[in-house]
Amino acid sequence: MVLITVLSGVASAQQQVDKQINEKYLSPQHKAFLYQVSPEMKNADDWVRAQYDAANKIKRTIDKPKMALSTDTSWGYSEAKAVLDSMYRAQTFSQRYYDGDTTNFVYYNNEYQWHADSMRWDPKRLQTSYYSEGGYGDSTVTWFYQYGSNEPYIGQKNIAPKEPSEGADNETIWVYWDPTNGWASGSKVLYWTNDNGWDTLRKSYNLDFDTKEYILDSIQRNFYEEDYYGSEYESYQNGELYSWQFQVETPEYIRSEYKYYYDGELSSWNYEYTKIDGDGRYIYSISKEYDSETMELVGEDSLHFTYKDDDTLTEAMGYSWDSDTEEWVLVQAYNSYQHFHEGAEQFVSDSVVIFGVEYDEEAMENMITRVEIKSEMDYDEVGNQIEVRNYSIINDTLRMAGRTVREFQEISGYQAQTKQETWVRDFATGELYLGSLYENIYTSEGAITVRKNFSFSAAGDTTYGTVEQTETLGDGATARVTFGWDYTLKELVLKSFYIYSRRITGGEGNSFNQTSNISFDSFGNMSANRSMSGYNGHPGVFNDGPIPIEMGDTVSIFVSAMSQDMTIPEVEVSNMPSSATFDPETRHFFWIVDEESPAPMTYKAIRGEKYVTAEVEFLAGEFTVSAEENTSPERFQLNQNYPNPFNPATVISYQLGVNSQVSLKVYNLLGQEVATLVNSRMSAGVHQVKFDASQLASGVYIYRIEAGSFTQTKKMMLIK
Repeated sequence: MVLITVLSGVASAQQQVDKQINEKYLSPQHKAFLYQVSPEMKNADDWVRAQYDAANKIKRTIDKPKMALSTDTSWGYSEAKAVLDSMYRAQTFSQRYYDGDTTNFVYYNNEYQWHADSMRWDPKRLQTSYYSEGGYGDSTVTWFYQYGSNEPYIGQKNIAPKEPSEGADNETIWVYWDPTNGWASGSKVLYWTNDNGWDTLRKSYNLDFDTKEYILDSIQRNFYEEDYYGSEYESYQNGELYSWQFQVETPEYIRSEYKYYYDGELSSWNYEYTKIDGDGRYIYSISKEYDSETMELVGEDSLHFTYKDDDTLTEAMGYSWDSDTEEWVLVQAYNSYQHFHEGAEQFVSDSVVIFGVEYDEEAMENMITRVEIKSEMDYDEVGNQIEVRNYSIINDTLRMAGRTVREFQEISGYQAQTKQETWVRDFATGELYLGSLYENIYTSEGAITVRKNFSFSAAGDTTYGTVEQTETLGDGATARVTFGWDYTLKELVLKSFYIYSRRITGGEGNSFNQTSNISFDSFGNMSANRSMSGYNGHPGVFNDGPIPIEMGDTVSIFVSAMSQDMTIPEVEVSNMPSSATFDPETRHFFWIVDEESPAPMTYKAIRGEKYVTAEVEFLAGEFTVSAEENTSPERFQLNQNYPNPFNPATVISYQLGVNSQVSLKVYNLLGQEVATLVNSRMSAGVHQVKFDASQLASGVYIYRIEAGSFTQTKKMMLIK
């Protein structure tokens, strides 16, 4: 069954996440202090960032040589279907194989692209790696080709010399090639490692094209010692030092420095130092910056902590450097009140108070005044921080300025955050409103099946929306469907659905993996690409299922298959519906649906004695409602049609809280009415109606319900 998930795609998504996080804090100092006295605050913010990263992370894989060499070819094939295409078209073909023995061998990793005009496979990337002495890389040569050309337009070579220069443990040299200049040196990197194989020193060089000599580009040193970890990084421009960075962490302090140079002279210098006591608590933190006139570091700000003997109160004084008097000046004071939480077995912060500071003319110094900012925290029985309330001075009164509520769930023995709602103040009305929502839904085994992320305006409008749902299909594949917020229709719309790790098996244990990805643009137009990969010389065949059907549908499919030598294997289709046909020469499957629930049919791709099979399911357009929903609907609701996309019929269901006059109509994207499905008085409960679009063209349609004062609109996709 097709599952629902939502993922929003706006260019400023990362900025949106940072904005949501910072809105919870009343100032950067407020955020910094809360991070120090309440680690739960930072953990919660990291969780929000992780939700964004999970939806946008790009996984990268690197081919590595195998020491258990095989003469069989590992291969991959992909094809795509553009918006107006009626069938998939070949895109790329890749081959990976070895030649030689386990001490001296060559690894080939080549990729080809299909040229539609010449009807042939042309090279896209040809890569050859040479290995010796147990698999240590000597060199890798890669050639790149433009579409339709058999001549490379650029090349590169990575070399790992057997005897690195400068006494290094390893060295990598990169050279490149172009048709005009031929081969030319580019860069090299030297590595020194410790006994654990960790890098302790790395030097990189670029080639000076005038002198033909290598110029130092950067140096990185890493320090690995007991209770001491640090790194130092130097960057060079034209051989001159440009920047220097240093960071170190110990049980006693944290220190970081950044220096920048211009024309060989120091231009800026930032210094931060935090002192830590024996219990891991901050004693003080200080930051300094470079004064170009005095040519030395001067103070910028400082935060000093004191702790009561019973650890129930943490106090801090914030100072800023006055360059005129050359003194530290008190600018803010902080109090954090804690208690020992039995469930968490540690101290947790109950509240944080930040006091304002004003200049006292009699004392001739800054003095602590009233409470300017206050934060309150609540915890559940196991120590999860479930609510934070922030207050600030508004109209000369301390008032709530924001509120964050979190939910947690025990999964496989650990506490996982599942939801976060953040309320922020509308300064126009003075009222709090829900500004953002994050939510994860887990399986009992701990896998995330649904991710939600929404932002809202003070008026209650959605300004950003994503939902992503993942589930395991019947054949073990994983499916993920994404929807994003449509600002015109003001609802979630289908963006893509992605099926991966679909494993197809065949004779002699042969198998291959298949991935499918279908995307929709802002107009609902569909494009798709899919790929397969195999090994051990067996062929592959794409699984077109599940195929949605309705009585009277026309199902027209060209079965796609491929072999490791770029030839098309023989394809057989069995267990077909009795009235369906399949032409082995054109590989065209055709059926006018005359069965409501046909059994799965079988694709079989044959290459010599090797073959694979794929079971292709049919998905009838049935809509089921649980007994609970059917007997006691609690509200008015218009549900998403099913199946969607559909061809040519689908089912739309809705529920009514009370007896109502109902109008349910279908419109095209021009707003023209194309069908009236319901126009009568209906009883309270759940109802469903079938929509037959056999007389309509493929595309996106809108269906709208009106029931009393309730109205709701949704989109659906017709694909023929």
